[in-house]
Amino acid sequence: MVSGRQRRLRLATAASVALALLPLPAFAAAPTVEDIVEMTTIDGLAVSPDGKLVAFRTFRRSVAENRSWLEWYVAPIDGSAGPRRLDAPSEPIWFPLYDAASPPDAIWAPAGDALYVRGLKESSIQIYRLPLSGAAQQITDDDADVQSFGLAASGDAIDYRVRSDRQEIDRLQAREAEMGIAIDGSVSLEGLRLTRAFRIGERETSLRYSAHSEAQEAFAGPLRSKHIAIGGTSTPAAKSGDEAAAVPESDLTAKLVPFPGSPTRFSDSLPVFIEATDAAGRSYRCDAPICSGYKSNVTGIFPMPDREIALLHEAATSGRTIVYRWNVRSGKVRKIRDPQGSLNGGGLFPAPCQRSDNNLLCVYAAPMTPPRLVRVDLRSGAMTTLFAPNDRLERMDLGTARFLTWSDDEGRVATGTLFLPKNTLPRLPLVITTNSCRGFPRGGASNIISEHVLAASGFAALCINANRDNHLDPTIESGESVLGPHRAAVASYAAIIARLDREKIIDPARVGIAGHSFSANVATYAISHSKLFHAAALGGASNIDPWADRLVNADLASARGRGLRQSFLNLPPYDKDPTGVWEEYSPARNADRIDAPLLMQLPEIEYALTLELLTEIRRHGGIADLYVFPNEGHWLGREPRHEYWKQLRSLSWFSFWLEGSAPRLPALDQDLERWHSLRSARNLQPAP
Repeated sequence: MVSGRQRRLRLATAASVALALLPLPAFAAAPTVEDIVEMTTIDGLAVSPDGKLVAFRTFRRSVAENRSWLEWYVAPIDGSAGPRRLDAPSEPIWFPLYDAASPPDAIWAPAGDALYVRGLKESSIQIYRLPLSGAAQQITDDDADVQSFGLAASGDAIDYRVRSDRQEIDRLQAREAEMGIAIDGSVSLEGLRLTRAFRIGERETSLRYSAHSEAQEAFAGPLRSKHIAIGGTSTPAAKSGDEAAAVPESDLTAKLVPFPGSPTRFSDSLPVFIEATDAAGRSYRCDAPICSGYKSNVTGIFPMPDREIALLHEAATSGRTIVYRWNVRSGKVRKIRDPQGSLNGGGLFPAPCQRSDNNLLCVYAAPMTPPRLVRVDLRSGAMTTLFAPNDRLERMDLGTARFLTWSDDEGRVATGTLFLPKNTLPRLPLVITTNSCRGFPRGGASNIISEHVLAASGFAALCINANRDNHLDPTIESGESVLGPHRAAVASYAAIIARLDREKIIDPARVGIAGHSFSANVATYAISHSKLFHAAALGGASNIDPWADRLVNADLASARGRGLRQSFLNLPPYDKDPTGVWEEYSPARNADRIDAPLLMQLPEIEYALTLELLTEIRRHGGIADLYVFPNEGHWLGREPRHEYWKQLRSLSWFSFWLEGSAPRLPALDQDLERWHSLRSARNLQPAP
C-alpha cells in the first residue's frame, strides 16, 4: 500500500523524471527539481552613460537539452518598456576548477549606443560589440582567448589581455602527453584527469594550478597586452540641462577603511568603517553601528547629492540586504528600504547594484521570490520590478518561509530560513542545508537539494548561513583553535534543532544535513562528533582527513602556497602531530562513531579527497555511498542534468533514511536496491 507520505513525494518528483517541462496547470503546482535547476539568474548590471538604460545578463539552463546559455539584454530604467535582447544566446565562459559561469565584464560605448562584452563562440573567447540596434559585431579575431579588456575613453580603441595562442597551447599539451607528465605543485591530485579535463566550447584542454585556488590552461603562459583600433570616435551621451540641474553629482567620495591593527587573514571578514571625503579634502567617519563592521557586511557605497551616502548593508549571518542613507553633515543614518531579501542576486557570484541618479538598479531575490531586476528609489525606498524572468516559478505553491535568529550555548548568533509545507503537520523530518541562504535558495551553497522541493515533499527544510564573524575569533587568528568555525557551526545546529523540537515542528530523531565545501567539512565533523544527524549528503569533498591533507598540502604542492591546512582549519602537518590532533578531529579517524548514512555526490575534480572517509566508514560497518560526476569542477554546475540527478538522488536519500522509504523512480531503482541492501546488512550486525 502506498502511504500518504509516499504519494506526496511521488507527485513532487514525477514531473522531473520526464526531463521535460509541462504546461502550468490552473492550480498552483509545487516546484519540481527541474523547475529549480532551470531557474533564470541575472547579473552583469551596467548603466548607460546617460543613465537611462541598464544592461544585464541572464543565465538559463535546460535539463531536457542539457545545456546552459547566456543572453544580454537592455531595459529602460524608467520602466517605460520591457527588456530587449542584444544578441543571440552564447555559451558560458566557465571558471576553471569551479565550473561556475565566469563573472560578466561588460562596458558601455561612450555614446551609449552599444555594449562591449567578452563572448565564447566556436570554442574561442573574443570581444563583441552589441549595438542597441542591428546585429552583433565580433571586434577581435585573436589566435589567443581574450582574458580581460578595457575601452579607451574616446571609444575608438580597446586594450585587452591574452595568454598563449590556442594552437601553441594544444601543441605543447600534446607533446607533454607523449613524453609523460611531471607531477609537481601545479598538478591536481584530487581526482581531476591530468589531460583534456576542461572544455572551452568544444575545445578540450588541460588545467594546472597557478595558485592555491586558481588554475589556468597548461602552458597558457603569462598575460600579454594587446591594442586594437575599432574605428570612429564616439561622443558620450550627455544629459539635458534640466536633468543635470535636477540631480547634481555628489561632491563626496567614500570608501571602506580597515581599522588600525586589524587582522587580514580573511579578507571578507576584515573589520572596517566607512569614511567619506569632500571636494575640499575633509574626511568624515560614519559612527553608526551599520557603518562599522566587516568588509563583507557592506555590499555597496554610493555618494549622493546633498552630502549623503547611500549604502547597502548585510549582516554577516543574515543573507538580507538593507538600504540606508548617511547624512555626512548631521551624522544621522536612516533606513530607506528593507526588502526582506537580497539585492545582489543571491547567487554564487554577487551581482552588485548600480546607481543611476536617485535610483539603484539591483537583482532582487528572496526566500519566496526568484531573481528579478528591480529599481530602488533612494529617496522614498519604493522598489519597482523591471524584469521578472521566473514568473512561472513565482506562481507555484512554495509553501511558507520565515527568517530565524538564535544563539548557541556560548551566545554566538546564527541565522537561517525555515521552509515548511503549506499545510504543516507537527513533528516533520528536518533537513538542514548550508552554508549560504542569500536570495532564492536552491539547496545551500551548491544546490544539493532544493528547500522548496523538500517542503513540497513533506519535510521541514532549514537553510543556515555560515557566520563569518566566527573567523575573527582570536583563537582562530592565532592558530590555537582547531576547526573553530566548524565546531561553532555544529553548536548552532544543535541549538536550533533543540528549539524546533521544543516548538514541536520537527522530529529530532529524523534530522539530516546537506553540506558543500566549508560545510561539507562541517557535516562530516558533525556526524562523527555528535549524534544530531541521522542522514547526510555532500555535494563537495570533505578534506579534513589525513589522506585529503596529503593530497592537498603535500610538499610538492608548493605552487599552491600555504595550502588549506594552514588556513582557518588550524590543523598541524600529519607527520608533526605529537598531541594527536588528527586522531581527535578527523572524521575518517572517528568513522566507528558515524551512524548517519552518508551520500557523497562529488565533482570529478575532488572525489579522491573522500576515499579515506568512504573506506573507513565501510570498514567499520557504516553506510556511505559515492557518486562522481565527470568533467565537473568544485561547484558542479556545468551540466544541468548533473545537478538534476544530484538533487533528485539527494531527495530520495533523505526520504529513504528519514522516512523509511522513497518513491520507485525507474532511473534510481539500482540506487534504491543498493540502499536496501546496505540497510539490511547494517541491521544484521551484532550490537557492540
